[in-house]
Amino acid sequence: MSNILFINPCYEGSTSDFSCGLLSIGSYLETKGYKINLLFSSENLEDIDLYLDEKTIYIGISAMTVQIPEALKVIKYVKEKNKKVKIVFGGYHSTLFPEQTIKHEMVDFAIVGDAEETCLELTKALEGKKEIKDIKGLVWKKDGKIIFNEKRDFTNNLELPRMNYSLIHDYKPIKRVAESGNKVNTGVVYSAKGCP
Repeated sequence: MSNILFINPCYEGSTSDFSCGLLSIGSYLETKGYKINLLFSSENLEDIDLYLDEKTIYIGISAMTVQIPEALKVIKYVKEKNKKVKIVFGGYHSTLFPEQTIKHEMVDFAIVGDAEETCLELTKALEGKKEIKDIKGLVWKKDGKIIFNEKRDFTNNLELPRMNYSLIHDYKPIKRVAESGNKVNTGVVYSAKGCP
């Protein structure tokens, strides 16, 4: 069984942040029979070692632009551990700046837009069961040339499986200041696409 690790890198002022997008993708892929691991922090890069093995087919990075410096540290660390593992970038930065994202020498694929179906099809392609050129929403490189595949339509949230919160095994809730002035642990509910 192929293993996939998704990472939400830290950014300045944060040590971890919950990613509904990664939980949605992970939950979707798990229902298709894949082993999924989610890391909602890159504060301790050594944590990646717990999930990176010979069955890891790719590392998925979800990043906003503010997370890019940390994301680059993550992929450098991963490539030093395993040069063969593929790096897939998704999230807002990849969607807004796909050409800039894919130009980085350590990035193998960039996803534009919703990623549940794109990640499933990419996983199948890396297993030799689908052609990369046929995956909608994917940007990739071949012989130094950047290739933009056909655009993917928005995914209907109602057609996705319920999020499997049991995939979250290392998340530490972020304390935020409530209206009362007290700091409280927070959780996230995925109710729509984009910012809540």
